[in-house]
Amino acid sequence: MNINEAQKIINRYWLEYCEVFPRLVKFDCPIVKFNNRFTSTAGRADLDDNILQLCPKYFEKYLDRIVCEIIPHEIAHFIDFHFNKPHFYHGKTWKLIMIKINQAPNMYHNMDLKK
Repeated sequence: MNINEAQKIINRYWLEYCEVFPRLVKFDCPIVKFNNRFTSTAGRADLDDNILQLCPKYFEKYLDRIVCEIIPHEIAHFIDFHFNKPHFYHGKTWKLIMIKINQAPNMYHNMDLKK
């Protein structure tokens, strides 16, 4: 997956979640950036900068999980941030957002690059 493909996936999810949360349309979709420095993190939401960072090292082994779990997880942080102040990264409102977008509200992944 290249950065353009990743951005298209994020854009697709954002539009889908705008239907679930109509107020979301007034906010910009996060911009994807790759971060090769992550060692145990597959993704991170930089909320203030509206950047969703992904670690490409995970793509080869876990592409389906990145697309189906990590990206929605990180986008849920942006939704929570936009709608709820103060924002708590894996707080109650984030968990409710995860459930509403049909995701398990898991705080951490169990993907290991060493296996």
